[in-house]
Amino acid sequence: MFLQQRVSQKAQSAAQQEGLAKMMQFFPIFIIVMLWSLPSGVMLYWFTSTLISIVQQFFIIRRRVLPSPAKAGK
Repeated sequence: MFLQQRVSQKAQSAAQQEGLAKMMQFFPIFIIVMLWSLPSGVMLYWFTSTLISIVQQFFIIRRRVLPSPAKAGK
């Protein structure tokens, strides 16, 4: 989860990054409490889907082409 947030934060504004930083402090504790009593298959599914999301986000950010700024006076 930490790595996924770090990868996706690069493409966000400062206000969004501030909100995500607050969530990153609380969510790991919340996730541990919620997943503690669930079967290990749920944790395996969560880990696998998070890993796939990290890879997808990495390639999306890497391939994204930003438009060039418009020239002044035209």
